[in-house]
Amino acid sequence: MSAHITSFVILCHPRQRREVRDAAAALPGVEIHHCGEDGKIIALAEGANEHAIGDALLRLQSTPGVIAANMVYHGIDIDEGEQRHGD
Repeated sequence: MSAHITSFVILCHPRQRREVRDAAAALPGVEIHHCGEDGKIIALAEGANEHAIGDALLRLQSTPGVIAANMVYHGIDIDEGEQRHGD
């Protein structure tokens, strides 16, 4: 089974960074790797497909206090057995 892995950069109001961080961390498959005092948050997400990643991004963008949330990287980790099956 393949896994979609992506990173997000989130910019939020500095006073709301903890609430935004906690809301982001509560999303399925999302891990917070940095939460700066300036309101910049770096998150990694893993999902079963591109729809799960897109849903996480939409939820981040609609979180109160978020100014912007953008995908920085997206990759697909393909299971070796699945890759052979597709050949």
